[in-house]
Amino acid sequence: MFKKLICGIALLSLTACGTGDNIQYRHSHDYDTVLMRADDISLYPTKATAVMVGAFGYKERQYDYESFIEENASDIIAESLRKKGYHVSIVRKRDLSDKKSYREFDAVYERFLQEKNRVFTEENSSQKDYAFDIKTNLGKATSELKNKMGDDIIILSEYTESVQTSGAKVMDALLGNLRQQRPSEMAELAIGIVDLNQNKILWTYHGMDTSTGIDRFFSGASDDKDLTKQKITRLADTVLSILPDKNNLGKSDVVTPD
Repeated sequence: MFKKLICGIALLSLTACGTGDNIQYRHSHDYDTVLMRADDISLYPTKATAVMVGAFGYKERQYDYESFIEENASDIIAESLRKKGYHVSIVRKRDLSDKKSYREFDAVYERFLQEKNRVFTEENSSQKDYAFDIKTNLGKATSELKNKMGDDIIILSEYTESVQTSGAKVMDALLGNLRQQRPSEMAELAIGIVDLNQNKILWTYHGMDTSTGIDRFFSGASDDKDLTKQKITRLADTVLSILPDKNNLGKSDVVTPD
């Protein structure tokens, strides 16, 4: 059981632009043109990692809870996109299994993560000339996935979450949390829109929630799973607030989320 999950009141450390031209999201030069022409976008299964952090930094994967997250994240992300005017079809794990496309999906996903990390970390990558004209190559696996699944534009997403045990919270309180460079309780969501025809990332952004666990009472959640779904919803809405509504594509870039 994934205990003591996330607080209902979140401080979302999400910004689209920093000072000057320090850009915190990325897209290709033609992302808006491609999305304007897309009648449908296929949302592929979210990959989730859930970790419980113990008093002495011991980490334990919560595999059952990861399955719960993956089962629900696609519906939540799809709803956020539909509110922005996009027509989204959800691809479930069983769909990949039926078409024997797991290997191709995994290959595209891993390549996406590599390229996403690169375009966020290369020198000068936060400058506008780079951030709004990213050049990525996801390799031949994109063509193989397209041939099997028949999709043109797909969405990939990664959700990670770590939560402390009560003993770890006490230990951190006693030590003043000096041991850690990153908060022990946090959640991150990365979303990428991929063009399988051009083998590239069209648009990508990620957000982090560094809220700490407080009583579920404040969130109004019925249980821990409901609380997690609330957290994913907040992150999805905030990350996708950077993506223009479909009827605004080509007009201007969104600068800062509310």
